[in-house]
Amino acid sequence: MGGAFWQDEHSALFHTDVFKGLEKIDDGTVDLVFTSPPYNLGTSTRTGGFAKVNNTRKPWTASRRDSSGAVVGLAHGYEANSDALPADEYKAWLQKVMGVLWTKLSPVGAMMVVHKPRVLNLKVTLPTSYIPVALEPYLRQVIVWDRRHGVNGTVGHFVSVHEWVMVIARPGFRLHSRQASTAGDVWTIGQDYATGYPGRVPLALPIRAIDATSAEVVMDPFCGSGSTLVAARRAGRYSLGIDNSMLAMTTSVTRLERTPWREPKSTVPRRCAWCNERFRPGRSDQRFCSNAHRLKSWRGEPGLTEGRGVEQPRRVRLLRGSLFLHSPE
Repeated sequence: MGGAFWQDEHSALFHTDVFKGLEKIDDGTVDLVFTSPPYNLGTSTRTGGFAKVNNTRKPWTASRRDSSGAVVGLAHGYEANSDALPADEYKAWLQKVMGVLWTKLSPVGAMMVVHKPRVLNLKVTLPTSYIPVALEPYLRQVIVWDRRHGVNGTVGHFVSVHEWVMVIARPGFRLHSRQASTAGDVWTIGQDYATGYPGRVPLALPIRAIDATSAEVVMDPFCGSGSTLVAARRAGRYSLGIDNSMLAMTTSVTRLERTPWREPKSTVPRRCAWCNERFRPGRSDQRFCSNAHRLKSWRGEPGLTEGRGVEQPRRVRLLRGSLFLHSPE
């Protein structure tokens, strides 16, 4: 699988439309999708929550510029995307994206999609409305991302200071351990203004998500400044990114080249010898996901693996296969 804009032994970036990029990814090979798609903020104004579609208008955020003078306000849209589709077209587009992403997930995979409730025309639109009907039964959880602050004060509604992380998961998806679940479902993490890219998903957000899973292959189809890919490298996971913006590509490449690959504590996740749940061991000879289960085994208590065996670790097919053995084109 060639055609990457940039790649090394552990990560690859594709500079293309999201659907063309996803065609390059084999079905069933991605363990975790963590992404923040465009929010269609080009339809927003500061007039108390009333929508406006006009790609030629000068948005209120146009005064926010980076050191080179380029506009970095979110409502200005992105380099190759005005981010101002009519509401019905945007919903259909995002549902189609989620449907394709679902086919890329492994049997133990999940996608975590960051989006936010928006008030338009004095009526709230919830992120769950963008989930395709066929995937609604797989919505496992909604995590609240507390950004700590908000903008756009108005008399029409209270300022939003949070966003949602929708966890849409295959039935086999699990956190790597019970301890990982103690992170809770409210994540208080401030926004990141340091990348110079319009999107401001902080690095700490995908780090928390990735560290809680045993995902071997992580993908972000709207990779932006590359935070998801950087988080994956820091955790020793393979990563794929797609974006149609050249600014996103150059920003991501710069960050990835500065981020050393961290060898994972173990080569692959495994199943706990007592409860059969997947976990990422801290050492090569670790057989139990927690001390409690280790003690239960020592006491001779029957484990949950009795009579059904322990699943063998799944190999990384995609990233140790064709993709990372090619030279970048």
